[in-house]
Amino acid sequence: MWKGEPHVSQMRLIAGLGNPDRAYANSRHNLGFMVLDSLAETWSIKIEARKFRSLYGRGVALNTSMLLIKPQTFMNLSGESVAQWVRYLDLPLSDVLIVHDELDLDLGRMKLVRSGGSGGHKGVDSILRLLACKDVPRLKLGIGRPRFDEPVEQYVLDSFYEDEVPLRVDMMELAVRAVENIMLHGLEGAMNEVNQHNKARR
Repeated sequence: MWKGEPHVSQMRLIAGLGNPDRAYANSRHNLGFMVLDSLAETWSIKIEARKFRSLYGRGVALNTSMLLIKPQTFMNLSGESVAQWVRYLDLPLSDVLIVHDELDLDLGRMKLVRSGGSGGHKGVDSILRLLACKDVPRLKLGIGRPRFDEPVEQYVLDSFYEDEVPLRVDMMELAVRAVENIMLHGLEGAMNEVNQHNKARR
């Protein structure tokens, strides 16, 4: 808990992944940043302080002390920031949530996982490697595969196709709900709603 905050039941760290350069602000790879900004707006938390190579904001929501961080290391080195925060706060990894884009899920679909490998996502790989553990909860946000045979490396750095934007906005709103459900009902309870959402999109 941070000094000066009211008593809360626990502390949670939520890290949204992305690239800090303004050129990538609307890119698929920055979906984690976008959701974190939506959480910050919902919870009236300002993400503007700097520490451990990240922008961060803290506040209280849902009777929980929230720390929202956006690593400023560029995607592939995200673990350098996240691992420093986890060690500084001595947080159990069960109280950490990583929010990131996922190529292997169609746009609009989400997946909550308690642990597992990176699936080739270099930002997640950096986090798992520097924490020396795969038991890090994650909210994966589908961006789908390239539609026009673009190289994947370019596709993730490009903005969403014009017809995808409404679906992206809807998914961001659902992602905020999913995160709030994690805080209120735990990972398992939130997984049920995410699964129901995915079934509805079939």
